[in-house]
Amino acid sequence: MPDTPITMQLQAVPSGKGIEVIAITAGIGNGWIFQPAVLQASQFLWDKAECYTDHMPGNHSVRDLGGILSDPTWDNIAQGIRAVLSPTGPASQVVRDLAEAALAHPELPIGLSADILMRVEDKTVLEIIKVKSLDIVTHPARGGKFVRVLQHKGEPPMTEPISSLTPPVDTSTLQTEQTLSKLAAGAQAVVNSLQAQDALAKLEASNASAEKLQVGMC
Repeated sequence: MPDTPITMQLQAVPSGKGIEVIAITAGIGNGWIFQPAVLQASQFLWDKAECYTDHMPGNHSVRDLGGILSDPTWDNIAQGIRAVLSPTGPASQVVRDLAEAALAHPELPIGLSADILMRVEDKTVLEIIKVKSLDIVTHPARGGKFVRVLQHKGEPPMTEPISSLTPPVDTSTLQTEQTLSKLAAGAQAVVNSLQAQDALAKLEASNASAEKLQVGMC
């Protein structure tokens, strides 16, 4: 009996899901006034911010690490910072469970609260200096919430099955795209570093008699 060639096609399945979130919105939280322009200027500070299960005075326990933020953008409709929360760490399953609970039951007071270092005058926030973490809490003060669970990091859920006739992936093109992606990530890291240096320079030049730094949880 002659051999019959058989063509098989494999589909990669993502090992985890990202969660789209609103980290903070403009308004008043715990008595502090957050203007849209101040939040928009802080956009780059939210990248790589850690997520823990609940606030903790001082330093968090590593056991409570549940995720990390990426891809922060300004959401003009929500008037806040939108980002992707990628569950990771010992508490990653807790993050997934809480996100699913909050989305399935909007009446639950589960959301996100930022632990930040900010420059203030009276009760007005002039500048966000550092995002220490974005934590899952009950009754968040300034609009932090889960938006939806993503199939892939940064992508909407799939609504249609993948066709069995999908053509094979061109590996050379994929390698080129991966190389370009790494170069773009490196360039963005340089930009973020320069922006952080500029933020620190502004801080050093501020008038200490009229302004002060404040740690806030919102």
